[in-house]
Amino acid sequence: QGFCDRAFLDTLTNLEGAGIATVGGGRDLNAAHQPAIIERKGVKFAFLGYDDIAASALGAGEDRPGTAALSSDALRRDIAAAKATADAVIVLAQWGTEYTPDATLRQQELAAVAVEAGASLVVGNHPHVVQGLEWPRGSLIAYALGNFVFDQDWSLETQQGVVMEVVFHGARAVGARLLPHRIVDDHRPEWASPSE
Repeated sequence: QGFCDRAFLDTLTNLEGAGIATVGGGRDLNAAHQPAIIERKGVKFAFLGYDDIAASALGAGEDRPGTAALSSDALRRDIAAAKATADAVIVLAQWGTEYTPDATLRQQELAAVAVEAGASLVVGNHPHVVQGLEWPRGSLIAYALGNFVFDQDWSLETQQGVVMEVVFHGARAVGARLLPHRIVDDHRPEWASPSE
């Protein structure tokens, strides 16, 4: 195993030891595509995670640790399997173009596949700036929430982000609230002022 594999496996072990569920990566390809299931108030939520940025270099293999590569086929297969054991499926995607406030066509197409396959919520990140939201067919898509704890202080946009609260009624996302924040001191998020 290479250095990156060892660090990745150590991270998985430490998170599991702390009782923190992981998604979007695993000890092998199968594990990388497994959902984390969390039940709240009788509703089972399945979380799936994907990598559309570095999966070519860091993607999991049959006998290799790594990330779950994002593709239409993976979304359809994994969401269908998750829906067999959960009420709501939430997709977390690492995707998009850095420092761009507009979602790419690829982001939009993959989000549409996820919603078509039955995802209630799709939340993306990687662009380091906030991107738009959509409510297609009763599901919510947030293309990117911006930075939260990060040291990119060269622009206002990279210092801003939003925390998103989503309200579910059973398995359906029925409302969302965005709480804007600004990163100060190169790392610490604070709620944005009313004027900002």
